[in-house]
Amino acid sequence: MASGGVCLLSGSFKEGFGKEVSPYRRLLAAIDNSYMSARVFERALILSQSSCSILYAVNVIQTKLPYAKTSPVALEPAYYDLMRAASKELFEVAIKRGKAVGVEVEPVQLEGDPAEEILKFAHDNDVDLIVVGSKDKIGSVKNLGSASSRIAVEAKCAVLIER
Repeated sequence: MASGGVCLLSGSFKEGFGKEVSPYRRLLAAIDNSYMSARVFERALILSQSSCSILYAVNVIQTKLPYAKTSPVALEPAYYDLMRAASKELFEVAIKRGKAVGVEVEPVQLEGDPAEEILKFAHDNDVDLIVVGSKDKIGSVKNLGSASSRIAVEAKCAVLIER
């Protein structure tokens, strides 16, 4: 046991120093039209700017209502038209904001389950870091949204949860 009551595993921490750590080349910011989403995007912009990486701004249009897993509820086609229009406006703002700070922002609109679609896109596009938001509450993992929780657990790359 080390001094001060701290026990280090043999060589595990010390041996990690000096090892190659890849920079983030592809970042994914999961965005929607919320205040937290704007914070997520700003964090991703900062990280993307410092690592000269591409930033995917991903917006997922849900095709099922939340909590309707056992009995699918058909949504009106007008809902999708509204959501696509809102997504287009969101992307215009994101691209403009990216250009202002010198970051290439690639908008990506997906449809389906948000967590599932984000995880699939991240895997298919070799994303190095996913930036997602938590609920606007402060606390433990149980205060994460279901999509954020699932992404944090299942992602094959690094995940940053903005609070």
